[in-house]
Amino acid sequence: MTERSQDFELLQRFVREGEQTAFAEVVQRHLALVFGTAWRKVSDEGAAQEISQNVFCALARKAWQFAPDDSLPAWLHKTALLEAKSWLRGELRRRRREETASELGTTMKTPDDQPALHALTPLLDEALLSLRETDRTALLLRYWENHSLREVGAAFGVSDDTAQKRVQSALEKLSRHFQQRGYRTASVAVTAAALKTSSAQASALTASIVVKAALESAPPTMVGLKVLLARAAVFTKGQTVTICLIVALVPTVWQLQRLHQMSAENTSLKRRIEASHIEQQKSNAEVKRLTAEASRLESRRAGLTNTLAGQQEIAQKWAVLKNKSRAMLADDHYRWPEDLPFVRVLKSALSAVQIAGGTDTAAKMEM
Repeated sequence: MTERSQDFELLQRFVREGEQTAFAEVVQRHLALVFGTAWRKVSDEGAAQEISQNVFCALARKAWQFAPDDSLPAWLHKTALLEAKSWLRGELRRRRREETASELGTTMKTPDDQPALHALTPLLDEALLSLRETDRTALLLRYWENHSLREVGAAFGVSDDTAQKRVQSALEKLSRHFQQRGYRTASVAVTAAALKTSSAQASALTASIVVKAALESAPPTMVGLKVLLARAAVFTKGQTVTICLIVALVPTVWQLQRLHQMSAENTSLKRRIEASHIEQQKSNAEVKRLTAEASRLESRRAGLTNTLAGQQEIAQKWAVLKNKSRAMLADDHYRWPEDLPFVRVLKSALSAVQIAGGTDTAAKMEM
């Protein structure tokens, strides 16, 4: 199994099964590379440890994104550089380092290799980024992860001789990179020595701290789309095509379901509107009926009011007449008024009238 295959397998075990020991093994395999890169940039062990934690925390969160042919050392090296640059925010530190490198670059004409080593060390990481990924990975594995040529060859799936040629070719390209920028004594041997002397080893305590921080920064198990993407890297072409078709059909199915739901909602809304119209018509009819009933009651109330007023007027007249009659009867100089609607008759005369009236009635009955 090649180096890349081993890294990918460990990351897959961490992503799919949440196997923390697999991720810890990844950290152990590449911590020297990350820690050394950070230490060369910041020159502080505590800061290098913090940067290493950030790098492997990012790896724990993005482990599902790696494919079998991705170079994990190259990704870690570049990420460590980015984290170190983010940590070095002080413009004074950057200016001093640039000034120091510039001054050393102008004195590279000395035949002594030691100044050249000191001059190249701060510039190694950026220079490595100028190489192709395969050349950069070969140098990272050989010098900063201390792999043998056999292990480097196994990582690329080639023989020891081919691995040696690849490392030598990468050293020559890196050496030419420095020479083109004024470092004339930056030979292949000097470049290789600079790579060897600039490596750094992290302590077991640092490794333990980095592993713990990385595992705490991301959940050990991933679900949903992340798991699907992580497993897609090992799917066959047929499975990949099927998954792509499913992913492509998901938006269409969702749209169809949404349209069906909107149609159902529209139909329900129309029914509610029709029911509201019917209810409104019933309400209008009821309003008309109540208005007519109110008009009828109002007319009846007006009639009753007029009748009551007439009765009150008759009662008032009767009271006036009764009072007037009482007043006349109590008067000592009584005289029957001519304007009264009835006359006063003596009792004796009334008897005669009654007798006469009875005779006339009997005669009428005989007839």
